[in-house]
Amino acid sequence: MKNFKTFEGYLNSILEARQARNPAYTMSAFARQLNIPASRFSEILKGKIGISVKRAIEIAEVLQLNEKDKGFFINLVQAEHDRSPAQREKSQNQITDFFDKYTEIECSKISNWYHLALIELIAIQHNLSTEELAQRLGLSLEITEDSINELLEMKVISATPHSNGFFISDANRESAMDIPTESVKQLNEQILKKAALELRAQDVSNRDFSIAVFGLNKEQLSKAKERIKHFRRDLMKEFESFPNKDAVYCLSTQFFEMTATQVKNEELAISENKTF
Repeated sequence: MKNFKTFEGYLNSILEARQARNPAYTMSAFARQLNIPASRFSEILKGKIGISVKRAIEIAEVLQLNEKDKGFFINLVQAEHDRSPAQREKSQNQITDFFDKYTEIECSKISNWYHLALIELIAIQHNLSTEELAQRLGLSLEITEDSINELLEMKVISATPHSNGFFISDANRESAMDIPTESVKQLNEQILKKAALELRAQDVSNRDFSIAVFGLNKEQLSKAKERIKHFRRDLMKEFESFPNKDAVYCLSTQFFEMTATQVKNEELAISENKTF
């Protein structure tokens, strides 16, 4: 599962994976392989300048990407830098569709919040040991070890040579099948429970929980869902470009109809009265 939303994030993932396997490997060496001046490549990796589709194709060929990954990488470039707004939107929609999909094996195992948190934490700090990962996420060592073993089995991560750490294994890893509805429900239920715990555990300066209740014409529902998707994507894209990440955060949005049947609303009210 790819852990980036921009073409520079894609290239950074490849660089970090190579450096994890070989600490002596440098950004300059990567730039030479891609036939790009090191100073320019540094600006590219920082998101300060873009590349053309022609250059994206050349990079994909040097990296020997398969056709699907080549198309994905080109879409990342076009979504950011194509001159046509229509093409930018088309490419972004294809990227969004990709990130809505996982392999059948992954969907059965990556259905717990800590799987996703482990992947992201390893992506930003790939030298943490299993014990350190458990401590950072507040997990038991047993759960962390089991999860790490599952991610290793799926080849989402690999062990860092000559250390106790891990890194994201394959920046070109394919994903193909839709997540089953039950796995999606399980993951969202866990995120909601986790959020409820952190609502009281975390200081308000360290989190943001807010609620907006508003009227909506149901014919505009698809437009509202699309706006939420774009907001989520743009937020991740913006912060992905910043260096020195030192924490993993979760953004979870709940958008649902409150004007359900009277029976359901009465049952909810009764449940709340019992709780409080």
